[in-house]
Amino acid sequence: MHQGSEIPSVGLNTLLADALIEISEKNLGITLIKKQSNVEGIFTDGDLRRCLNQKIDINTTKIKDVMTKKFKTIEEDALAVDAARIMEKNKIFTLVVMKKNKNVGVISMHDLIQARILITCFLNKINILFFILIFCNYVYSQEVNEFKLNNIIVNSGSIEIEKKSNKIFLIMVFMLSLMILL
Repeated sequence: MHQGSEIPSVGLNTLLADALIEISEKNLGITLIKKQSNVEGIFTDGDLRRCLNQKIDINTTKIKDVMTKKFKTIEEDALAVDAARIMEKNKIFTLVVMKKNKNVGVISMHDLIQARILITCFLNKINILFFILIFCNYVYSQEVNEFKLNNIIVNSGSIEIEKKSNKIFLIMVFMLSLMILL
């Protein structure tokens, strides 16, 4: 987590060009827009791309006119895995870290990668997927006594399943697995 002077921040009336300098100097791809000590909004690399697409003049536009006012936050005492989930779900790369409605830092996807948190999340998803597959196979084989791995036939490089009920079962397992991974 980045704290204190490491966090890019500007005032509401800062010109967009000056905010971009602050973003570049602090190298986080984001700046907080503050009014006194309160975070009023953020401005990210994505916001910059949208501004450029709209041909906004960075030398005359104030940051308060183009900032993101509704931004994602996370509490300081939250787990890093929770930060990774929020970032993944919202397709963002940074979160504003708060403690009792006061900004205490910024955490980025890069921070999580360095801490190997994202790898842990991915491995947890794989473990859940394998558990579901094993459990479903056990339940299905106990109830129907037809689902066996020897019912799968490799034919000309493709896999075919003998029983129609097995196909339905595998489709259900696949769909459930996708729901968990997404």
